[in-house]
Amino acid sequence: MRAADNAEITLRASRPVTEDDPGPSDEQVRAARDAATADAITRQLAGLSGQIGELAQARQAEQHAAQFDPEMIGVQLQETIAREDAEQALRQLRDAARNTKEWQARRRYAIEAAEHGLPQRELPPGFGRPLLDATGAQRLDANGRVMRRYPLGHQSRFVRLGDVPVSDTAGTARQVASALPAADLDLNADIQAQVVRFIEQQGRHEFIRRLLYGTLEFTSGTGAQRRVTTVTLDLGDLRDAHLVQGLHSEGIPIGTNRHHAVEADQQTEYGSRRTYGSTRTFSVTGNALTPFGALPGKAWAVTLGAVLLGSSGVEYESGAELVTAVKRAPRYEGMTAYFDLPGAGLLTTVVGGAAAAPRSGRTDLTARAAFPEELAPEKAAGDPPGAAEAT
Repeated sequence: MRAADNAEITLRASRPVTEDDPGPSDEQVRAARDAATADAITRQLAGLSGQIGELAQARQAEQHAAQFDPEMIGVQLQETIAREDAEQALRQLRDAARNTKEWQARRRYAIEAAEHGLPQRELPPGFGRPLLDATGAQRLDANGRVMRRYPLGHQSRFVRLGDVPVSDTAGTARQVASALPAADLDLNADIQAQVVRFIEQQGRHEFIRRLLYGTLEFTSGTGAQRRVTTVTLDLGDLRDAHLVQGLHSEGIPIGTNRHHAVEADQQTEYGSRRTYGSTRTFSVTGNALTPFGALPGKAWAVTLGAVLLGSSGVEYESGAELVTAVKRAPRYEGMTAYFDLPGAGLLTTVVGGAAAAPRSGRTDLTARAAFPEELAPEKAAGDPPGAAEAT
């Protein structure tokens, strides 16, 4: 239509209407339009000839395939059915995933709503309190740090150093090695191996205890290359500590029992002894005396003697001991209070080796401690924010 309209416009423009010429007639216009339409159709067909040929070949291939493979229709049907089944299974999976996400969101909202009713708690009394000397002044260690008390009794522990659980021995070893000074990075592998060996032999509880008191030392090399690395867990300002609740606390699988090697709550010892002895003695003593020498008349004398001795004795002894001891440990009901200490860090000090001066390194992290709720008192109204002990 567009080509025909253009032809008509061109024809009328070539013969404008005047007094002497009325312009092209209707037959001339119709003839021009028909010629333009035929020419446009011819050009379109010439451009579509390649596509028409490809469609014809595809149709022939489909017909040939149906002739040579009579099962093609059945296969196509099975393909359609399988595609529909897969779409239906995918729809079910999507519905299940959506339902799971909805349940997780509802659970999270429920826990967050319940957290508003949970009491805030403080660190156990005395945790992190400075040690005082006879004059009442704070005691300092060799590095000038204030010495503090970090009591970790029954079921009290550190569960995480940064993003690494303390139960991950290899990850904990990497955390310690990451705090090495830049001049002693060649000790990385050796320190990791020594940390793993220490935890396997002494346990995680002793590992954390020595970290807190700055008494965890590792020796590397010999002779002039001997270096001693001291590792310390600095908890930072305890006023930054805060209670962790709900989804942010540690996830513990259902049925998991928390324990570590401790002495028995009760101990009984029993022992007995019995002694039996028997002695018998018998002795015989004899002597004979004959004088020597020549006397007138050859006088001589003989003296004989004998002694018989004997004794017998029997001894009996018996006894028993019974010792009973009871460890007065408090009873905890299993609820745990988790505290995050965001200002913590692992400190390392290396002495020895080629450099005479000590070298220090540090890696900052957030340490997480866990205590039975019975040891973490609830905060009272008017207490300052945070989990530090109110003083």
